[in-house]
Amino acid sequence: MSSLQLFVLVVLGLCCAAASSLTNVDPTNIYLDTNVMVAADHKQGKRSLRQYTAYDLDEGDSEDEERGVNISEQLDGVLSKVDDAVGKAGKAPSKLDALIMKNVDEFAKFADEHARLSKELFGKYPRANELSLSTLRQLEKIEKVREMDIKNGLKGNKVEPDGMRRKIVPFPGMKIAPEQDLLSKVGRDTEHYKTVGGRALAAGIVTRTNEKGEHEILLISSSNPEKYEFLIPKGGVEKGEEVRKAALREVVEESGVKADIVRELDKIKISEEKSIQPYLMKSDVVYDDWSESLRHRLWVPYKDAINLLDNRPQMLEMVKGAKKHIG
Repeated sequence: MSSLQLFVLVVLGLCCAAASSLTNVDPTNIYLDTNVMVAADHKQGKRSLRQYTAYDLDEGDSEDEERGVNISEQLDGVLSKVDDAVGKAGKAPSKLDALIMKNVDEFAKFADEHARLSKELFGKYPRANELSLSTLRQLEKIEKVREMDIKNGLKGNKVEPDGMRRKIVPFPGMKIAPEQDLLSKVGRDTEHYKTVGGRALAAGIVTRTNEKGEHEILLISSSNPEKYEFLIPKGGVEKGEEVRKAALREVVEESGVKADIVRELDKIKISEEKSIQPYLMKSDVVYDDWSESLRHRLWVPYKDAINLLDNRPQMLEMVKGAKKHIG
């Protein structure tokens, strides 16, 4: 057996061992971060975690956004690819052997971390074991902040225009949303109702890419800190407001992200009285302070978005519709 084959066997074995401590975990569905990637705008990843410093939490690798690599291929298929690579490159040199063994330790570390975080978050996120390590790391930090918020009685409201805004101590380089976007629109008396009596809603599927061109989708936490769920930014259309402008406004109000519309997606009917018009968007500017900064931002790969939205059929439909246009 070649060194590369041994490497693959050891890695898969470590993945299975790490997963065995969890309930209902498929070892072939583990996500491991094998290298560090950054967002298209390097500073965006860090800005997603600015609020955590209010509680002096360890930000770890907050300047970078790690990406998950799904170790899910069948063993025979992987070994076949390894054999092809070895056949083309010739016998693996001793330096490569050493590099492989070093990487085994890295894989073991990632597998252990994934298993630990999956177990810790399982009670709040039943499909935690299916999420990438990048997403689990973000959720770990978010839950630490959520715990402190609840302990301190910090709970927003949608009655006051600034009822969902977090008090943030200014810091160098801080980006604050434009004044007109710092106060949320409250109440539904100003929302646009169609002549047939239906309520019009607009939503934004916001994406960004990392250095390798891999897409991430933006999710936001519920306005209720005791709900462990993440959503797509959406909201009502005001009287006299264009639907596309309403979508952009809702995105910046709820997530603190200024985005550009890429294209209009298929309208989704919720009921006879209500429908949602979603738009595919691309992230432009990420703000540190915005109108609903009590919410948490989560940038996730497509598969993680599907898992986290599994109890939101309309939002699932929106994300799946967007996927057709983002690869």
